[in-house]
Amino acid sequence: MNETKLRPARRKTQRRWRIPPVLTRGPEVFEGLAVLDELPGVALWQALRDATLWAEAAPELRPALFHRAAETAWSAPAPELAAPLAILAALARDPGAGDPATVGRACREIARWAEERGHLATALAFSQASALSEPTDAAAACDVGRLARRRSEEARAETWYRRTIAVARQCGDWATYSRAFLGLGTLYARRGSPSAARRFHMRALRAANRNTLRELEGSALHKLFSLAAAASHRREAMRLARAALELYGPSHPRTPRLAHDVARHWLAAGHTARALPVLRALLPRIADPARRVSLLADVARAAAATSDAPAFLDAWTEAWDLARADADPAARPFLSLASAAAILGAWEKAESAARQALRTSGDDRTRAAAESLLDTITRRAPIDTTPAAEPDDVTEAAAHLARDLALCLRASG
Repeated sequence: MNETKLRPARRKTQRRWRIPPVLTRGPEVFEGLAVLDELPGVALWQALRDATLWAEAAPELRPALFHRAAETAWSAPAPELAAPLAILAALARDPGAGDPATVGRACREIARWAEERGHLATALAFSQASALSEPTDAAAACDVGRLARRRSEEARAETWYRRTIAVARQCGDWATYSRAFLGLGTLYARRGSPSAARRFHMRALRAANRNTLRELEGSALHKLFSLAAAASHRREAMRLARAALELYGPSHPRTPRLAHDVARHWLAAGHTARALPVLRALLPRIADPARRVSLLADVARAAAATSDAPAFLDAWTEAWDLARADADPAARPFLSLASAAAILGAWEKAESAARQALRTSGDDRTRAAAESLLDTITRRAPIDTTPAAEPDDVTEAAAHLARDLALCLRASG
């Protein structure tokens, strides 16, 4: 691998890192409204308000914050929340005795419980209360950025990632420092700014490499691969994917994700015969319905393009059933299923999938793709499956990578 391209020169001058301000409010009408929407009842909402007020107050002002009866307590909406809510109730009774680490831990426990159940607004609110309670905890700040990004609150996420970088650098938490740059890179990639995304991912890579953080180095290489693949920089993409695989290894939980991303890159470029063995090797590894339907749709497309009608039919049928059973299905698998069916001339299947993609389109770009594909299917026009041209060295590297990805997936399956 060309290390000079992947690892820019280290900064020689010392930078002064000041803690930047953050956004603490989302689009809700008043603070904590989203918590009430997700989990009706005042216990969590009141605990959040108290913890946030306490965290934002100067330490010398905290003892006089609340004037509540000694018996103040809240009924926990779940048994797992009884202990952290008891800590926050005690804080309300005697705010002067509150300890930042204890308050932060209680808020994190509630945030973790909420995230595991899909209550992302509640998770974000309590993660933020935790980070405000412990302003020198870089990992707590990074969690706020991650959850804000998951909720598509991008401006809020960016401020918290930038705070994470400053705090992590001050305390020498290089793992969190690298994660924050990865988060920023992901934000900018989503915004359609690949050059900025690449700069942030390179910063993450450099920090991970300098501090021997192999897992984070692999994550940075993986994200850089995605950017290179999207820009059709095929030689660089293969080099980055190979480097990420070497760092992940067969048993890493992100190896299946890397394999799927690489196979999709080949699929998009028309190299379906190369993608299909990797996609098939992935099938026993993916059980989550949302991920499995996406994988099956890709298998159906690759099988159709290689004229493997039985494999196409098996994958198409399972994917169709899973997608139709989803209460909130994504459009992308239906687009892949429609393309796969059209390639084989299964026009009725193709039209059904294309119309379903149109119904489930969540943005203008996806809707336009669905409309274009439906028009192609209606006209019975052939789908072009010609592979993109590539240099011989890229073909050779890709063939070796496809073999090794399939071997890794089978070895750890």
